Amino acid sequence: MAGHEVTAASVIIATNGYSDSLVKGLKQSVLSLYSKQMATDPLSESEIGPILPQGHMISDTKRLIMYTRREPGGQMCFGGIGFSDRRGGFGGFGWIEKDAPETVPSRKGVKWCCKWSGRIALTEDRVPHLHGPAPDLIVGLEYNGRGVAMSHVMGRELARRALDTSAEDLPFPVTKIPSYKFRTSQVLGAGLAMAVLRRRDQMEWKSDA
Repeated sequence: MAGHEVTAASVIIATNGYSDSLVKGLKQSVLSLYSKQMATDPLSESEIGPILPQGHMISDTKRLIMYTRREPGGQMCFGGIGFSDRRGGFGGFGWIEKDAPETVPSRKGVKWCCKWSGRIALTEDRVPHLHGPAPDLIVGLEYNGRGVAMSHVMGRELARRALDTSAEDLPFPVTKIPSYKFRTSQVLGAGLAMAVLRRRDQMEWKSDA
């Protein structure tokens, strides 16, 4: 807060897709996109049981991947990649609404109880990064859409580094903050690029049908 100071032996930055100008160059090192998800109303066991009987998560192999999982409350959650629109909202939900019944035909006409979205961070090499831009300043981020698993691994290593584990003993190399080439144009063109990829997916889907 204004007028107050915090003293710490080390500082961890874990902002991922929400990185800004707090650390120089960090925002420019990632391509920030949006993960979007939608959930159905709770389904009965007779409705959801035959679809995911063992609680597995499934995903397709399209360019714009879509995945689904079963929630403890009986909901089915569908997700994929989206983008921000010029009005500050999120685009791409319509794709899931159309594709979900094709993926799970028995759930045509399903009602959606909620929708949400959040930022993810992509890197040019598509792997997580660990940075040390200043003494006792540690940055770990960039999970490329796999943050649920990878952020737990990175969190453990950030803690080890903060507790004075040497950089050589970490599974992630401590590197300089890179610059994502052509980042600005890719951010501005994300919606159009995804529309093109979706069209290619649809054409291949129809040709295989």
